[in-house]
Amino acid sequence: MFCAKCGNQFSAGAKFCPKCGNPVSKTVSPAGNFNQVEQPLPPQQAGSIQQSIQPQVQQGSDTAGNAYSTQFNAGAYAPPVKEKKSHKGLFIGIGVGVVAIAAAAVGLCVFGPFKAFFENNNDLMADALIGASDDFFTNYGSYYDDYANAMNGTGEYSGSYEATITLEDSAKILLESALASELGTSDVDLSWIDSSKITATYDIDEDGLGFNTVFNLNDQDIASMDFLADNNAQYAYLCIPEISDKYIGGSYDSLDMDVSDFFEAYASSGDDMATSEELKESASKYIGIIVEDLDEIEKTKETLEVDGVSAQYTLLSTDITVYTDAVITKDLCTAFKDDADMKSLLQIIVSVYETDELPLTIGDLTYNAGDDFDEFYNSLVDSCDDIISECDDIISEYEDDPDSAPICGDIQVYVDSDGSLAGYEFSERDADGNDYSIYFYEPRDGESVGLQFGETIGSSVEFEILGSGEEVSNTLSGIYTITNDGTQVATVEVVSLNTSELKDGTIDGEFIITLDNVEADDSNLSQLLLDTVSFDVTANLTSTSKTYSIAVMAGDNKYATIDITQTEATSGTKATPSSDQVIDVDSSDFSTEYMLSMNLDTLIDRLKSANVPSDYTDLIELYYGYIQMYAEYSSYSSYDYYSDYYDYYSDDE
Repeated sequence: MFCAKCGNQFSAGAKFCPKCGNPVSKTVSPAGNFNQVEQPLPPQQAGSIQQSIQPQVQQGSDTAGNAYSTQFNAGAYAPPVKEKKSHKGLFIGIGVGVVAIAAAAVGLCVFGPFKAFFENNNDLMADALIGASDDFFTNYGSYYDDYANAMNGTGEYSGSYEATITLEDSAKILLESALASELGTSDVDLSWIDSSKITATYDIDEDGLGFNTVFNLNDQDIASMDFLADNNAQYAYLCIPEISDKYIGGSYDSLDMDVSDFFEAYASSGDDMATSEELKESASKYIGIIVEDLDEIEKTKETLEVDGVSAQYTLLSTDITVYTDAVITKDLCTAFKDDADMKSLLQIIVSVYETDELPLTIGDLTYNAGDDFDEFYNSLVDSCDDIISECDDIISEYEDDPDSAPICGDIQVYVDSDGSLAGYEFSERDADGNDYSIYFYEPRDGESVGLQFGETIGSSVEFEILGSGEEVSNTLSGIYTITNDGTQVATVEVVSLNTSELKDGTIDGEFIITLDNVEADDSNLSQLLLDTVSFDVTANLTSTSKTYSIAVMAGDNKYATIDITQTEATSGTKATPSSDQVIDVDSSDFSTEYMLSMNLDTLIDRLKSANVPSDYTDLIELYYGYIQMYAEYSSYSSYDYYSDYYDYYSDDE
């Protein structure tokens, strides 16, 4: 049998296509002739997702300005015209076809905006969820694809960062007061500080990490730092040329660096990464499986309201019983076992968890950094057999009377008149009676747009973003709050966000972020600042570069400006130093040898060029002198000391 939607071949008796999730009520011949069906076509409603074999016409967004769009599938079936010798019959056949197409077009124009009314409930829910998923990957998949293209086949990530901090006089006064209190003096002057800048280049792959940083003060480069981790040799190097031209070197064990798993995970994350199109197909497939198994979806008209923005939508809702849950779970596990794409997708997820050194738990199985992925995956596939067996037991228990099965959750999906998604909520209750829900709502009323999404456990809001705004000429503005662990942690004012460029993979906008409920301690300067300031962020993020300008504000008073630029490009910062340049931390005379190699003249000269007060540079020179004296003294053996003593007094004589 062949799928009518994607053409995939599969075994007879399947309920859905194992590749795209399309119901198998219709199949086509291997030759791909869509007029040759293997079984009779049942009557279908206009716009059903099961009509994917018929011509598709793009339906635009509704007058409410919904960000999503959907394809309304419609068509007419004209029986084949028998071949006749007379051209008259041919013209009649063509005429019938033209009339049929015209009728379909008229039907599309008249009934297209009322898709939510005419389409059956399961198809309508599937269309809305799959359409939203498709739109998400189509509009925003470029972010993922840019990363995947950089990683695929190389496992390498490199580029540069530049961050500049410019202090205003108000910030200097605040810092002077804080430092004076900390040091117990009133003589603190920071008026000489204008700006500071950090520039960093990085290069990471499975072989190791190279990192170079330059520190700049008042437009004067002060010092730099070179760091290299050689993962093959399990050895790391650090050099600050303005202090010493020698590298401090040491093994991972000596430096207590447990980073091997990080590099291996980083490298593996670039192996055969799926494209956003493949992710989109997988999402559509599994959404189709879930919705196909749902029973008795009710359709009503309901008002959806978020933060003062309300609109009426079609609500599709159904309770999930333990019987339905078992059917869905069994079909998902069956599809997962035969899905080669899911193995590669799961490997990507595992690599992310490995990079963050976090355990990944799926059911009763846990994957930890460094574990063998194939063994984990095979165990997961084996566990699917156990889960399927458990589901079969539940299905057998209730198959004679499914309605008697206890309710364990529900699904609610809001769609607008053209069938596009406006919101959803999925709730479930586990065996211990704990309620969990995840939700997303986006009602639109003209130019007004509400937004609420998050998750709850019981009555506690684990995470939520809530607010509303106005979208005018592809520019969104509004105010939103962020809640975490039941506490509001921030308020974000979107001054302007270009929603058109957002769909093209660019974030271009201005945001004012205020942290809420900061537990400020009068003795902690950073907490006091966070409690009183807001951050005015202007961002422009593209696939190849990212720029931020952050103004630290207290009301209308600006404390500082932070400008950040990130560029992705090959940096070449992983040159291994020669052995004569390295002082090993495990050597017996490491401290003495390194102090003897120090030369702070360049550092001191640069600090003076940056207008650092002499009080500070004189202090550095004093300590530098002490270091030299100590190093020279430590380098003497007892014999050297007495020999020099004898020579000194012999010269006097």
